[in-house]
Amino acid sequence: MVRCPVCEKTSDLIFRKEIGIEIYNIYKCTFCGLGFVYPLPDFQQLLNIYTNIAYYRGSFCWGYSGNYSDLESGLKVTYKKILMRVFNLYPGIRIERVLDVGCAKGFFLDVAKELGALFTLGIDPSEVYREDLEKKGHIFIKGFLENIELNCKFDFIFMGDVFEHILDPGKAVEKISELLDSDGIIVISTVDFSSLIARFLKDKWRLLTPPEHLYFWTPKSIKLLFEKKGFKGRTLKYWLFYPKDYVLKVFKKQFGFYPYFIKLWPRKLVPVFGFDVLLAIFTRTDHNTN
Repeated sequence: MVRCPVCEKTSDLIFRKEIGIEIYNIYKCTFCGLGFVYPLPDFQQLLNIYTNIAYYRGSFCWGYSGNYSDLESGLKVTYKKILMRVFNLYPGIRIERVLDVGCAKGFFLDVAKELGALFTLGIDPSEVYREDLEKKGHIFIKGFLENIELNCKFDFIFMGDVFEHILDPGKAVEKISELLDSDGIIVISTVDFSSLIARFLKDKWRLLTPPEHLYFWTPKSIKLLFEKKGFKGRTLKYWLFYPKDYVLKVFKKQFGFYPYFIKLWPRKLVPVFGFDVLLAIFTRTDHNTN
């Protein structure tokens, strides 16, 4: 019997996902709806994926569908809108000492700095963009969140499209609790396994990509995980912004045809509603925000 790693309830095998020569078992919790890979891959296998430059250039079986650098303008618009929404929901929060987990090229840290962040630090298992980050004045540390050792606190932690990759989510939340200031905030964008698209497409869902993605979150499961560790929060839907060519490519990969009507969109960036992703925002239970 396989137990859910979040709520420890019984979980059912729902898919056997074939990726290359490997077959991965995908289980789903009968209580909180979390999807997860079991058994998990080993640490070295994950390291080999994320340290491969092809991951960021669209020439790998995992990773981005195009060149990651081409997404800069759209990602920065997305991040700025996320931050504006967070500021509206939590008036008075600080964004002075910022940690970006899975920082890649540092686009979120760039936006945070534009909005007044004084200390910006990114961690990532890959050193591909270390030089770019440091040239822009960000501090970079190579590693995985669960194993990183830092002697400082942050008032804002961001994990953009990272939480589905984490090998040990429970340990990751404990580390977040250790690094987050008493009145700090953690913002996560991740997959939504409870979404209509995920339920309709089943094992063909674009985000069901083990061993790159290991956990397939639902609003219920991610809130339960953080609440068990002394946090309170909410989940939201949000808009993303991507170049037209990227949207066309991802759409074709998922649905098998190009949505040519998107080419009629008059701007370079296309707003895309996050039907199958979610935004999770958490503070400590003793934090005095609403």
